[in-house]
Amino acid sequence: MGMGITIPGGPLPAPAHRGLCGRSRRVKELNEPWFYAAWLVGSYLLGSVVVGVLLMRAVGLDIRKIGTGNPGTANIWREVGAKYGIAVFLLDIAKGVAVTTPLYILDVPRWVALVAVGAFLLGQFFPIFFRFKGSTGMAAMFGTTAGLLPWGTAAGAPAAVAVMAVTRNTGWSGAVFLFLVMVVGGVVHRDGMALLAVCGGSAAVFIKGALQYRKAPKQRPKGQTGGGDPESSKISTGT
Repeated sequence: MGMGITIPGGPLPAPAHRGLCGRSRRVKELNEPWFYAAWLVGSYLLGSVVVGVLLMRAVGLDIRKIGTGNPGTANIWREVGAKYGIAVFLLDIAKGVAVTTPLYILDVPRWVALVAVGAFLLGQFFPIFFRFKGSTGMAAMFGTTAGLLPWGTAAGAPAAVAVMAVTRNTGWSGAVFLFLVMVVGGVVHRDGMALLAVCGGSAAVFIKGALQYRKAPKQRPKGQTGGGDPESSKISTGT
């Protein structure tokens, strides 16, 4: 009773939470202007990688001369094949996820995510690697919501899939997705900056789409290029 207890082998190891404190310090070190600048430049460059153009080049096609000319999911699905459209959709989403989700995990100030989404979409619309001629960026915008309003994304994704299955209309499914992201995500997260990023990014995507399709020539028949001559621009995909 009252007797001191000696622990052999020296002092006790540091509590486990000290490791978390160390991680917190490392994260805090990223909250510096150089990190913000690097992330924004990287977001623009990632957006400038137009997946649809690259994938179609890999199979010997110029998607700019097929259908609506947009290197996005809907045009590629319709004119080239479902498996290529799905591939472009998933890769564009992955790009958007890569822009915002690390910022969410690292707890970087939310205004950085807002500006990163803007830089990313700027790259989608006006890619430096493709003479500033990009896509409408809808699928890429979908991906960014995962790191902005993740619970909204979880609610919107299955609903969008259901609408797509019934209507076969990417515009309707996209509108349903973004609406649910904003409503559910806004209520659950109560993050005004993230909500502003989703609203602003969605508006930018729809405006870019409207302008791009207004300037685009009338949709070309399958199997024809911009000159109207039948060519092997439609390939068999087995889907």
